[in-house]
Amino acid sequence: MMLIGGSVMFLILVVLIIFILTSCIRIVPQAQALVVERLGGYLGTYGVGIHFMVPFIDRVAKKVNLKEQVEDFPFTYTAYAECTQSIVSADGIAL
Repeated sequence: MMLIGGSVMFLILVVLIIFILTSCIRIVPQAQALVVERLGGYLGTYGVGIHFMVPFIDRVAKKVNLKEQVEDFPFTYTAYAECTQSIVSADGIAL
């Protein structure tokens, strides 16, 4: 009876240690970066690749997407008309 209880506790301990060790390894995919904090202060930015963190001390504060973001700005005639300026060359001729 004592052997079964001890082996269950050992199994739980092994699973807990494996979980903690796997949570320390971070693989950052391409076009992403991880902002890492140590005890709440900025530690660094992890780029692409495999990185190791200290358990319970380091944490990922933010995942940053480094892909180009496309924005569509609609053209309106009124905004263009208000911003027109004449261009003056170096010799004083208005273009």
